[in-house]
Amino acid sequence: MIEQIECGAAQSAAITEDGQLYIWGFMHHQPSFTPQRVRDFVPSHRVSAVCLGAYHVLALAESDSDPRRVYSWGSGAKGQLGHGDTNDVVVPRVIGAIEHFNVLRIACGENTSAVLTGMPASSMIPLDRSFDRSRM
Repeated sequence: MIEQIECGAAQSAAITEDGQLYIWGFMHHQPSFTPQRVRDFVPSHRVSAVCLGAYHVLALAESDSDPRRVYSWGSGAKGQLGHGDTNDVVVPRVIGAIEHFNVLRIACGENTSAVLTGMPASSMIPLDRSFDRSRM
């Protein structure tokens, strides 16, 4: 059963009740109009939220024993993946700079991304080239 569905400019995504993520549409300039399961997460993690930019994806994944992790992939041309560069990422990759933050929500714009954390108080962190963890 589908628990969440999201539609972006170029792709759509669905999360099942057991935390599996499916995506279809345009990714990496390749069309796929049949939902494809994304399998590149830590095996014990289930996806609890997904957001879609124009050509990038953020997913919030969690398990009973690990903290929530934010994964990103797709176009990084504007630094929107949060990895400190403008490289494209083909498979989901944990955003290491926020790995130890209590991430509550994720959000994507056309070429932007942000997370809402609960540390130390509610804080919104933009995930672009200017993100500097040392300021936290």
